[in-house]
Amino acid sequence: MRKFFAKSLQGADELGGYVLAITSTLAFCVALIGNNHIRIDLFHYRFPPKIQALLNWAAKVSVFFIAFLLAYSSVQVLRETISYGSTAPTPWATPLQYPQIPWTIGLILFFLLALYYLFSSTWLLLSGRWDELRVLFQPKGSADEVKEELQDLARRMARDAERRRARAAREAERVARRAERPPGPFDAQTLIDQIGNPDF
Repeated sequence: MRKFFAKSLQGADELGGYVLAITSTLAFCVALIGNNHIRIDLFHYRFPPKIQALLNWAAKVSVFFIAFLLAYSSVQVLRETISYGSTAPTPWATPLQYPQIPWTIGLILFFLLALYYLFSSTWLLLSGRWDELRVLFQPKGSADEVKEELQDLARRMARDAERRRARAAREAERVARRAERPPGPFDAQTLIDQIGNPDF
């Protein structure tokens, strides 16, 4: 816009920062649900199954404490922002409480999810269900990622094949209808087909 109209929105970077902060909190939740947070698993699969289960439980404990610190800090920041009526030091002078409210809600949701997974993993640990604890909260390795990619590729190929079959069926039906129509000297559709024929 600055290049073509010699004008600037002046707040694009500010708005982009708010969107990034809010969507990042939602990405934390999605990654936690999908067990996609990065873990150093160089030696993880070399340990006995019970040690792997304990490491999975320890990972959920650490995620819980991190989520708690983030949620607690965001609530404190939001309280100070509201009490002081803080605004952004930008041309828009945006009241910071408006982008901080959804940001705080996202971090609280992340904390609640971390709390749920901590309770689930602790229950499995105290119940002695080591195999479930190991399998359900296992970090994704390269083999798992390759398997997911192959499954996604197979689904895409199946969808493409189905679309091609449906397109071929529609074309065959159209040809059949055209063949059943009696030709006539003043048949408009026949004339159109002949004009579209390169041998006409």
